[in-house]
Amino acid sequence: MYKIVQWRQNLNLSTFYEKALAKQYMNNINQEVMVNQLKNENVWKGFVLYRDLDPIGFTSLHSIFDIDPKGYRILCRTALIESPERVISRDSVRKHKHLTSRYLAPACLNSVEGNCYISTNKSKVASQRLVHNIFMPIWKEMGIAEDVFKTNYRGHEQTFWLINKQAFLESLDETST
Repeated sequence: MYKIVQWRQNLNLSTFYEKALAKQYMNNINQEVMVNQLKNENVWKGFVLYRDLDPIGFTSLHSIFDIDPKGYRILCRTALIESPERVISRDSVRKHKHLTSRYLAPACLNSVEGNCYISTNKSKVASQRLVHNIFMPIWKEMGIAEDVFKTNYRGHEQTFWLINKQAFLESLDETST
């Protein structure tokens, strides 16, 4: 059974951090890099995905009011330590068969009012290229994402994709039946 819990200081994520380190998920190896580096934004929220009692995933969002006065960057520091999906296919992206689409994205989208963006780039760090080259173009074809601008952000040339919350959540509902 999967569930989302909003991050708070007293959560014991030690096994999550250990597994992240073993997988070389360097943005998720401890609280300092996963949480504290973003927590000082005007608005910041983190979400932990549990399978039963085990923390297996994490994501966060933060305000980007300097870019968009009503804007939030979602799915930051996203990591899945364990996932039933072994292969990402166009069909699995379209049908939201990935835990990020099923649990982590809705946690972000449902927790703030305003414009939600996903930023991507072609970096080899984390899964940026996968999201940039596979997920976002498919979501754009589906009408749930639109690449609205490119800018140098946090040391990389990034594409910012505006997420159509309603269209995303409707497509999620359609695929869960």
